[in-house]
Amino acid sequence: MRLEPKAAILSQNHLEKGRERWEIPPMQTLKADNRQRVRLPDTKPGQVYVYESNPDGSITLVPVIEVQRKERFPPGSLLKYFTPEKDAEELALLRGCTQEVEE
Repeated sequence: MRLEPKAAILSQNHLEKGRERWEIPPMQTLKADNRQRVRLPDTKPGQVYVYESNPDGSITLVPVIEVQRKERFPPGSLLKYFTPEKDAEELALLRGCTQEVEE
C-alpha cells in the first residue's frame, strides 16, 4: 500500500505524537547480593543515604547532605570561665579535699 505524500506526513506526525504519549522511561533494576548489598552506579564513595521502607513495599533512598559544622569552642570563647574570682572559689573548694586515706 502506497501512501500519498500528504497522508504520509500526517501519518508520521500522528506516530510521533503517539510515541511521546506512550514513551516509557527506561527502568534500571538492582539485585542484592548474598550479604544484602546493592551497588548504585551513580553514587560517590562514602555517600550516606537514609533508608525508608514504604507501606507498599517500595524502598526510598534519600541522600544525606552533610552540613558544615561550626567550631564548638573557638579560641578565646572559654576565657570567661577562667577568672581570678573563679580561681579563688575553686581553690577554697580544693582546700577541703584531701588525698590521704582515713584510718
